[in-house]
Amino acid sequence: MKTTKTLALASFLIFGAIAMGQPSMGDSNRGKNCNNISKSGKMHKGQRGDEMIFSQLNLTVNQKQKLQQLRESRQKMREENRGKMAVKMSDFITPNGLDRKKFIQAKVNHADIKARNNAQSFEEKFAILTPEQKKQYVKLLKEREAKKHRHGKR
Repeated sequence: MKTTKTLALASFLIFGAIAMGQPSMGDSNRGKNCNNISKSGKMHKGQRGDEMIFSQLNLTVNQKQKLQQLRESRQKMREENRGKMAVKMSDFITPNGLDRKKFIQAKVNHADIKARNNAQSFEEKFAILTPEQKKQYVKLLKEREAKKHRHGKR
């Protein structure tokens, strides 16, 4: 019995020590081995979606401020609408079962609203760019998509 407890404790401590040696979410080493490095050699920690592409476009201070204002505006809107647009299963289920038609329609409506908001957000950001930056954006986006496709993502 003592041997079993000792082995269990030792295993727990070993695996705990291994886990402690791994980078955590707040670890300063996080992201050092990732491939989010631009041609200029800058690390793009935490950038998602088109943020990494925008960071490679040599934006002016004014353009960066406008993008930041758009991000803050979108964030505020998301916070205000949090939970309001959610499709809740409980709204469509009764003791007799699921009202499948209404549930699907609500999900389709939700997806439509989300797609429209995403399109509007992108158009607002894209409008900030100069014609040359727009060409560069398209080029970088195509390169990124080709790279993802080659690596089997999506």
